[in-house]
Amino acid sequence: MVGVPFGIPNSRLVDVFLIGPITVLFSFFVKEEWLSLFILFSGILTIVYNGINWANINTNSQLKWIPESWRKKFIHPIRGKTQLVRLLNLLIMYPLFIYAFWIVTKRMTGKPCITQKIVVVLFGIFAILGFLYNLKNFLSHDTI
Repeated sequence: MVGVPFGIPNSRLVDVFLIGPITVLFSFFVKEEWLSLFILFSGILTIVYNGINWANINTNSQLKWIPESWRKKFIHPIRGKTQLVRLLNLLIMYPLFIYAFWIVTKRMTGKPCITQKIVVVLFGIFAILGFLYNLKNFLSHDTI
């Protein structure tokens, strides 16, 4: 897997250095506290989870500090995400992300600053593409 131009290992780095931080920034534009905290926590977990997956795939680390029952459920040794993680993303995370995007864009009035516009647009793109990416991969792999 190492050396794939933009394969699975490198897509984890996109999550760590781009999608996770944009998600964290977006959480500050959501006025509903529960939803803002969910998105903030999701952004932080995106960075941590995908960083661990990238390290596991690229360094062949055994992740012994994570209980084996958790590793089997949440970390696939080759693909990174397990089907259970994809299913949770499809049923909970991405629908809430898309809902939050819809709420924030409805409330954007006046002249929001360019930074807010960029973060909101990127978050919306990431939410929709992330949903489609996880759906494609969930449907193409048969084991949960």
